[in-house]
Amino acid sequence: MAGTRKAFAETEYQAAVAKYQAEWSTLDSVHYRLCREYPHHTELSSVFAKVLIIGRTYSTGVQRQLKKGETISEVAKLFVDQHKTMDNLLAALPSVRERLDGQSLRSVVEVHGHVVALLKPITRRSRSTRAFVAKYLHFHNPIVPIYDSYANSNLTALRQWTDAYKVFEEPENADREYMWYVMRLLSLFNELINQRLQPTVRHLDYYLLTMGD
Repeated sequence: MAGTRKAFAETEYQAAVAKYQAEWSTLDSVHYRLCREYPHHTELSSVFAKVLIIGRTYSTGVQRQLKKGETISEVAKLFVDQHKTMDNLLAALPSVRERLDGQSLRSVVEVHGHVVALLKPITRRSRSTRAFVAKYLHFHNPIVPIYDSYANSNLTALRQWTDAYKVFEEPENADREYMWYVMRLLSLFNELINQRLQPTVRHLDYYLLTMGD
């Protein structure tokens, strides 16, 4: 069960990667290409396409996080209204060629927090768009860890918190749940690197989502 203590299983991880390649890799390549071809936030049609496709394909629940009467199109409109901020934030993300480490993840958490804050005017009180924002940013830049509450529960079971995981100071506007998640994820990522498994952010996400299936 999620929430109980678990141990990383290489065979389960390898099986998850194989299943991801068979079922999800082509679909994901479409989303990566969409964000490569339309990286900016100046035109509503392309931004709406990205928000709608990513938001609904990956069950981000963004619609449920919005204030009553608001629709997913309002997310796209807000991003266009704030296009300079959005494009500057995306430009501030680490290069996909950079090593996944404390420094690069601190930048990711900072950008993620700023986008979550940007959406607060149309978000219900006490609700967070952290999952949607993480997935939206990921397809623009694959170094960004995807967040899902189920994956978070499984990762927490794999990595019970220790101060050794705190590899950077909390940035301004950080979504703390996402921050703790990526710190734990880095520990798992490094374990797999040491085992020469060549993990990617997306493979780890899929493994965490399918643990125990």
